[in-house]
Amino acid sequence: MRVLITLAFLVLFQVVFSQNRSKDEFELEISRLITAKRQYEKFEEYTLKNPDRYKQLMDSSYHSYIGYIKKLKSNSKEFKNYINNAIKNTELDKELLMYSYVNKDLPFNPYHYTISKLDLYRVINYYIFEKDKNVLPKKLENIEISLKKNSHKSIKLQNEQDIFQDVLKNTN
Repeated sequence: MRVLITLAFLVLFQVVFSQNRSKDEFELEISRLITAKRQYEKFEEYTLKNPDRYKQLMDSSYHSYIGYIKKLKSNSKEFKNYINNAIKNTELDKELLMYSYVNKDLPFNPYHYTISKLDLYRVINYYIFEKDKNVLPKKLENIEISLKKNSHKSIKLQNEQDIFQDVLKNTN
């Protein structure tokens, strides 16, 4: 009797926990991918200023970033299905995420570094699944597909010199 109950419980356990991934898991993996991308870009920038100190962190964050892309590619059918369904949700156009690394200690225009979740999914689908790239474009202006917010304003690469010039103009 115990054996039958144990077997029934194991079968039930397999059925319950072998179901498809939830939407939250896909969203979490994509969020981790973008976080790893920004982390890599941050240490890449730091490495330019102090290679001895940040080279190992840059390499480690790069491997993490590539690892998330490989994870998406290894489950491409599931992720493509999730992304294609998510793209149909126009509400995702209102959710903005940081796409590129920006030094938040300095004043910056968030428009130059944010992307809607809808556009992010389109970018991931295009670069990782359609073009089979191993990395995403670093900056928004390097993206080859049109982004919805790009139709309203042009994207300009903002650097520290531009920020300081803006500050000087505003103080005069």
